[in-house]
Amino acid sequence: MGSIIALLLLVPFPRIKAFFSVGLVGGALLAFILVHLMQNTWHFWIFQNVDLLVVGGIPFFLSMSWLPLIILYSHLLSQYHNLPLTILLVFVFPMGAVFTQAYLLNNQLLVYQSWNLLFTFLLSLAIHLVIALYLYASGKVKSPLSKV
Repeated sequence: MGSIIALLLLVPFPRIKAFFSVGLVGGALLAFILVHLMQNTWHFWIFQNVDLLVVGGIPFFLSMSWLPLIILYSHLLSQYHNLPLTILLVFVFPMGAVFTQAYLLNNQLLVYQSWNLLFTFLLSLAIHLVIALYLYASGKVKSPLSKV
């Protein structure tokens, strides 16, 4: 719910529409695939009572929360055209994933089996870098390097 509120407060509606497909694929769809692989296929972790709706062992609303977050991330990347702020942004979102998983771990809503918070950070960093590269390569966002 917090991700939807942040999206609605921080991103103008035309920007939500412009980045919706990125949020759908790079956020929600990727989250469903990742959770399925990490939990159901490779057994790196297990979510326990974390969501009101579970589809195929995947927490639905938790996974869907990445849709607005990736739209917000895309919008913020489009707003900051200097390299230090872009680098900070690329690191802040993965740290958010780490803090979220740490919270879930501390409240026994998530159990790691063959995983840790460093792996969460590295995987999330890789995902956010790929999304940023896609946004720059597709021209949806102006690269901070274009001014350097």
